[in-house]
Amino acid sequence: MVWNYGEHITLSQMTYKTGFLLQGNSEAEEAANTDQSWRVIRNEAFTPFRFGPISFNTCCVAGPGDKIDAAQYPRGWKKK
Repeated sequence: MVWNYGEHITLSQMTYKTGFLLQGNSEAEEAANTDQSWRVIRNEAFTPFRFGPISFNTCCVAGPGDKIDAAQYPRGWKKK
């Protein structure tokens, strides 16, 4: 699962761009490398969720929670 909180970015998220790359360092790991055989979808069931502005008078690096709409969850997409 690759995530990007967009405007809800935390200090632990280094960019607004979303991406994923898996690359092994040897021939034995080559089978796991990302290539054209990988299938991906955007799961519209997940959205970032915050309760609103909260002030702790300190630095907080935790990200937002997830709001999940189960009716939108793409069940069975891997079987297609």
